[in-house]
Amino acid sequence: MQKPSIKGPTIQRLNSRPLLSDLQKLLAQALAKHGYKVVVAWSDAASGAEYTLSVEANNLGEDPEWRMHVFAESAAKILWMYVSQDPVLVYNLVTTSLPEDDRHPRKPDGNLFEGSARGEEATNKANREDLNFEHVQSPSSSSPSKSETQKKAVLSGDLTLVQVTNLLPSMQMARMTGKLTFENAHCRTHVYFEDGAPVHAYSEEEEGQDALLEVLTWKEGHFNFQPKEVAPKKTVDQALDTLMLKGVKIIDCADFLADAGIDADSLLDKKQTSLTKEEFDGIVNSSQIDTTTLKKLYDRFNSTITLAEAARGLGLPRSKWAGLVAQLLRLDLIKKCEPKMADRTLMPKLINDQAIEAIANSLRNPESGMFTYEAFLYFLEMEYLRRFRYEADLSVIIFEMKTTRQGSVTVKEPLNMENANAVNKRFALMKRPLDHLCHYENGDFVLLLPNTRSDGAFIFAQRIMDSFRKEPLETANGSDITMSMGIAGMPDDFLDPPFLLAGAEAAKEESVRSSIPIVKFKDLPEAF
Repeated sequence: MQKPSIKGPTIQRLNSRPLLSDLQKLLAQALAKHGYKVVVAWSDAASGAEYTLSVEANNLGEDPEWRMHVFAESAAKILWMYVSQDPVLVYNLVTTSLPEDDRHPRKPDGNLFEGSARGEEATNKANREDLNFEHVQSPSSSSPSKSETQKKAVLSGDLTLVQVTNLLPSMQMARMTGKLTFENAHCRTHVYFEDGAPVHAYSEEEEGQDALLEVLTWKEGHFNFQPKEVAPKKTVDQALDTLMLKGVKIIDCADFLADAGIDADSLLDKKQTSLTKEEFDGIVNSSQIDTTTLKKLYDRFNSTITLAEAARGLGLPRSKWAGLVAQLLRLDLIKKCEPKMADRTLMPKLINDQAIEAIANSLRNPESGMFTYEAFLYFLEMEYLRRFRYEADLSVIIFEMKTTRQGSVTVKEPLNMENANAVNKRFALMKRPLDHLCHYENGDFVLLLPNTRSDGAFIFAQRIMDSFRKEPLETANGSDITMSMGIAGMPDDFLDPPFLLAGAEAAKEESVRSSIPIVKFKDLPEAF
């Protein structure tokens, strides 16, 4: 695979203003090649204005830079420059930067789409993209009434892919007015915005800023936005930035409790049952905490009611009890109790380790002990889905290993299965349990490294090289082991598995060609 050289941006033309899916593709292209500018252009048939949107990732680890220009009457004007890796924010900026009549996709003849091709494309892509902006039909449409059109959601998505902490600032930046509804398996929360500012929020149990702060902790569920919905009253009077800062602290406490295995349904109990108020205050030892409320919550824990029930009895929403419970847990004042059934403590389920090992062995080559190529593809797909959800790093190292005998003629041979088995045992001592060593195509091998950036994979590859250099394989019978390694990572180099593997293969091929033992995709020359 040849890596494209930088010869200036190629402008891609669109029939109308870009959809969110177009921005996602632009971002992927820019992140795949740092310093490479990607540009799209479209025109407004009514006004004759020409628009361009560019994105460029200049430096590794920094967010890409977006710029939008308008060309009218032979003059160019920059509308805005914004640094972000969130296409949702950029989409809002693009949409709100256009004239009112140009905010919806157009047909080639300049007329607005009314439920036709481009609008259908956006709707169909909702099945593939968990975030979907739909166009609003023009008032001239004969099918739905105006009131029905206004109630149609123009922004919807999945909270496993779009975090609430990213979504709310995008609403503010786009100065949107309407109702944003969040829903999961347990609750539904509505937040009203006026000109980008939250003014009212409520759920089945809370109202005001507590309802908004509660939804900041959600990691699963769906959301949709209905424009022009007017708040029936005002219950939120704090700025979004202030609420977001409070939300960060609540999220930290909620994550701390989740790591400890505690949720709203957990049964908690005191570790010391006879603490007086004075002794309790002495342990807490803080003038910045309402020890009275903290002590009342502490007193309600008795291993028989859930955390949610204890908090509800004091009228405490999650936005308040999360920090209090985290404080009690950090001070080692409370403990989690196992639920009881029929007056007997629930016994843990025995897990058949042999059955697990049997499944793992079915995915391995019986001679080498390594996972098969097909197993690697399965693991890669699972890690990609996990990375997409939690924004984790992922790297692969594709490498060639051969035995080399020096003589009048240097002879290189692929590893036989005995040597491959010895390599597998060596790697087992060096890699983490979550890393996978697998067979690859054409006799090569591959390491799948979750939660690892390409720079970290490079360091691990050096350790591997050093190990085989210092301690040759006993099964090699005196032959040297030569290795050529290629590394690519997500999101360092690519955003999807096909390109990730192609990039790692290209780096490995360059390693073989140049005799450089380890080559990262980002370090490839412009042409090779």
